[in-house]
Amino acid sequence: MKKTQDNQTIFYPELNAFCRKYLDSSKSVSSMDQNLFPQRISDIQKSIFEQLLLFDAISFRVHGENIPLAVLINFFGKKGFDALIEQEALRFVLWTQDVMHLVDDAKGINPLCWGKFNEGPHTDPIQSIELGLNWVRPVPGRREKSALVKKLLPLYSVSRDGLAETAVKATESAFLSGKLTALGLDPKIIELTNFPRDKRALMNKCADEVLSYTLICEEQLTSYSNFDFFHFFNDSAKKIASLNSVAEGYAEIAKIQHVPDLKVVFDSLDKPLERIAQFRNKRSSKKFRGWLADALDRTSGEELTREYIDALVAPKGFFQKDIGKITKAIATTAIGTGIGSLLDTKLAGAKVAAGMLATTVLQPVADFSLDLIDTYLLEGITKGWTPRMFFDDLERWKVESAKANTSKQGNQGC
Repeated sequence: MKKTQDNQTIFYPELNAFCRKYLDSSKSVSSMDQNLFPQRISDIQKSIFEQLLLFDAISFRVHGENIPLAVLINFFGKKGFDALIEQEALRFVLWTQDVMHLVDDAKGINPLCWGKFNEGPHTDPIQSIELGLNWVRPVPGRREKSALVKKLLPLYSVSRDGLAETAVKATESAFLSGKLTALGLDPKIIELTNFPRDKRALMNKCADEVLSYTLICEEQLTSYSNFDFFHFFNDSAKKIASLNSVAEGYAEIAKIQHVPDLKVVFDSLDKPLERIAQFRNKRSSKKFRGWLADALDRTSGEELTREYIDALVAPKGFFQKDIGKITKAIATTAIGTGIGSLLDTKLAGAKVAAGMLATTVLQPVADFSLDLIDTYLLEGITKGWTPRMFFDDLERWKVESAKANTSKQGNQGC
């Protein structure tokens, strides 16, 4: 299974919960939940849109058959979904275990227990994917399904054995040591083996958060989750790689650019989810995500506006960095060998070629006979980048969407 290499993947369990509530035929849906369906699916679409623009990838929680997979294909369209898979922007965590609590009274028994699935789509990623694809309409053929399984399998991870058991024991220990007293779970009043029925769900919630928190840390993910209860009994919860500050930081610099919240922008765009793969693959979007994460890693959310303004005042072009200087020397002396192969030069490769510099006399690029594509590519990395370019592209998308909507309305009036 693919292991996440960075902390720019956000864990998103809400889509799985939504699918289980509304699409699982074994569960009844209350009239209140039915009325809330349109708003909830809209909220999920907007959240996914926002997260794909601010993070490198989203990791979706999956419980058994991957119903979220079918919903995502419907959201993005097949072309958009395939593009996001190619970008490795969508990932999945298969939930193989769970924390539960006793519903009936059973004196002398601890209120929490754990369970692990042993077979089927709850433990087998291939079955999880295949059964999830059965929810797609029209259902993919055998060849198409096989190709999708092959693409998606590397983007799956499976929760480690023992996580649920550890979560239960940690929660029980926290209760006995009095760390959950602020939640009304006082060991001086409540016996662990004679737990009040109305308090068991709360105890279960605490263990669930321990389980999720542990998985997030092990998978090197981040989360918008508040972990409302976990912080009561584990100070390390404060150390979670939570990037709420990413959204907050974006909001601060968006004010400078007079750009509304991304969830508000969503409503003004033409086919936002179908086109997001193309937009987030732009150079400005990639660099903006990297810049935002790097800036927030070095500064607090309040200081981010200063970082942003500094970046606008003093943009750093590729050739202003050490790796850029080396690449410039190589590019301007070996342009005839094809600049395209040099643009992706990694630092290690650049060091190997750096020996050329001692005997090379650098000359201005204009002195060389360059093909048009060579000139275009070389100029593309010499230009100084600023995070404002992301907002410029976002504004262009909004303008294009407005024109498209106007054109549609005009055609309907004919």
